Amino acid sequence: MSNVPAAALRPDGPTRPDPARGVGATLLVAGGRVHDLDAHLRRLAESAGSAFGVRPPGDLREELLRLGAAGARVRVQVRPDGSTRVSSFPFTPPVPTDVPVRLVPFVLPGGLGKHSWNDRRLADDLRARAGDGAVPLLVEPDGEVLEAVGAAVLLIEGDRLIGAPLDDRRLPAVSASRLPVVARQPFDLGRLERADRVVITSSLNGVQVAAFSGV
Repeated sequence: MSNVPAAALRPDGPTRPDPARGVGATLLVAGGRVHDLDAHLRRLAESAGSAFGVRPPGDLREELLRLGAAGARVRVQVRPDGSTRVSSFPFTPPVPTDVPVRLVPFVLPGGLGKHSWNDRRLADDLRARAGDGAVPLLVEPDGEVLEAVGAAVLLIEGDRLIGAPLDDRRLPAVSASRLPVVARQPFDLGRLERADRVVITSSLNGVQVAAFSGV
């Protein structure tokens, strides 16, 4: 993999999330149910245990199941002391379209890691700098693609769906675990550009066609 031109983080802005704010999970409530509830709770429990040695409360699942049938984006936050907060906001999933989401690259050595951090300042800063409708794409200095902010990145090559390796530099995306990924391999921006199609997937927005935008 070779060096690539990519946007650099502002040196005076946040360069890493603050672990003291805890970890969390973002879930979709639609169609009268909480989507992938058990998978999200498993990942959240593993994350809270790994990061802080705590577990979410045992009645969290029942609390989430009591959420109404109306469309909502739900954020569950677990603090380092084990305290938990559930916030719900109105949300309507986007209508599927073939218009690609624009991916704007940012170099972030080591990525955001395997946790969904509650400190969103870095993610929000990158989204603002990427521009309206665009999604920040996190890459290593050598050009290896890590993930998009809030979404996993997958390549379609022929009839093969390729995902990035599951390692500590990336959030293990619940939405991607439901897709028929046939191989997990490192890939850089060059391979991403050569792919037959690029898609990103998240719990809120589902699978979206995407395209790399150079800087």
